[in-house]
Amino acid sequence: MKKVIGRTILAGVVGLTAAGCGSAPVSTDDEANLEESTATLLYSVSFADGGVMKVVEQDDGFLGWLVRAPTGSEASKMLLAADSVPTLARTYAALHGGAEAPQTVQSLSSRLEREQAATGALSARSPANIKSLANIKIEVDKSQTYFNNHVCVRDGSSTDHYEPYNCQWSDSAYRIHTGPVVDSATQDRSYIENDGFIPVRHSLSASGWQPQWPPYSVGWTQWGGVYAGATARLDVLEEAPVPMGITDHFHQVVPR
Repeated sequence: MKKVIGRTILAGVVGLTAAGCGSAPVSTDDEANLEESTATLLYSVSFADGGVMKVVEQDDGFLGWLVRAPTGSEASKMLLAADSVPTLARTYAALHGGAEAPQTVQSLSSRLEREQAATGALSARSPANIKSLANIKIEVDKSQTYFNNHVCVRDGSSTDHYEPYNCQWSDSAYRIHTGPVVDSATQDRSYIENDGFIPVRHSLSASGWQPQWPPYSVGWTQWGGVYAGATARLDVLEEAPVPMGITDHFHQVVPR
């Protein structure tokens, strides 16, 4: 069984490192997350008990970033509480007790905001019309409590939030995907939960960056670039199916 939000039901979701800043080398964990992908790690910072935030430059020159944590950890609670924050700098602050983001993060955050504004302007479709929630269909597998209650949910205030548009869950799968619903004009993020004992690869059909996620982890990836109708996907990295879920969430600002 699966939980689905969307227009259609689809079959079956460190230490401080800043490039060029005289910091420590990229860790083995960072290398694993960039394996079989085309991206350059620009920044990585840990938070709480095992959480990590990473920023990369994709092969197309756009920035991408992710935030992840072990499922059920204090870091995952912080991550899920902060996941409605739209900017990199504000997310850093939310994950570090309100501390001001360092200059490296502020600079990357400003660049990311400029790129997102540009990709929205370049989109052939109006963001207001890209995501329509009028025909939502929902199927709920009550046994997938964590995914249902913490991942495939709306995040943020009534005026500025991330809205789930498509959620997929499988109790046992080699691959799972959102379908062609991911759009850059609405600053979409794909949330995942890997509830299995082996790593999975998180990819987008419009990008070469394919970060790997360790066992029993949760969080989101946001890819840069200009795309519409892209598909986010999870693939297991060994010959064994695992329970996992994936979403497409889009950023929505409602005028007051």
